[in-house]
Amino acid sequence: QTLARADEVPDAQADQFLHDKPAFSKDLPSTSMATIRRCLEDEPFIMERCFELDIKAFDIAPSKWQSSAHVPDTHIRCMKFKMPLPDDMPSGAKSVMTLPEFCTCQSLCRLRCANNELDLTYQTVVDGMPYADYFRLQVTDSFTPCGEGTDAGVTFRRWVVIVWVKELPFLMRPARSFIASKTMSGAADAAKILVDLFEAEGAKLAGAS
Repeated sequence: QTLARADEVPDAQADQFLHDKPAFSKDLPSTSMATIRRCLEDEPFIMERCFELDIKAFDIAPSKWQSSAHVPDTHIRCMKFKMPLPDDMPSGAKSVMTLPEFCTCQSLCRLRCANNELDLTYQTVVDGMPYADYFRLQVTDSFTPCGEGTDAGVTFRRWVVIVWVKELPFLMRPARSFIASKTMSGAADAAKILVDLFEAEGAKLAGAS
C-alpha cells in the first residue's frame, strides 16, 4: 500500500518549472552527474542522512528502489521516519491543540535518471499531527550538466510546492503563512546540507580513484 502511494507521486521534471523560480539553485563545478546518480541510487539512500541532519529525523525505515508500475523509466521508494516538532510553532496553534513531541512521517519518492537530467521528486506525508492532512508538501530536485560533457559540473535546482487540500479552521489560519515561510526557508537550508553531502561523496570517490 505504501509503495502504491509512492507511485502516485508526479513524474516532475525541470521543464515543468520553466516559469517558476527555484527555492534553491547552485552550480557544483567539482561534482559530476555520475556522482549525483550514484548518491541517489546507492544504499544507504543519501536523503536518509540529509533528513537526519536537517530535521533530526530518527527511526528511519527505508524501502528499496523499485521500478514504477505506472511511469516507465522511473523508480519509486518510501522512507518512514519520526521527527520532533519545530520549536517555533505558532502560539495560536499551541493554544488550541495539544501537540505531540514528535510526528510520524513518510516520504514518497520518485526518481528519473537520464543522461542529461536526474530528477528526484518526493512528497512528505505527516501522520498523527492535527491539521497535517490540510496540505501536501512536494519537493523536486533537478540535476543537469553545467555545460558540455559529463565532467562539466552539475547545476542543482530545487522547487517546492505546497498544495492546500482544504481551508484551515479560522483560529488556525495564521499558521498558513507560518507553514509557507517555514517550508520555503527550510527547503533552501536542506538543499545546502544535500550539497555538502554530494561534495563530500565526490571528494571521497576522487580520493579512492
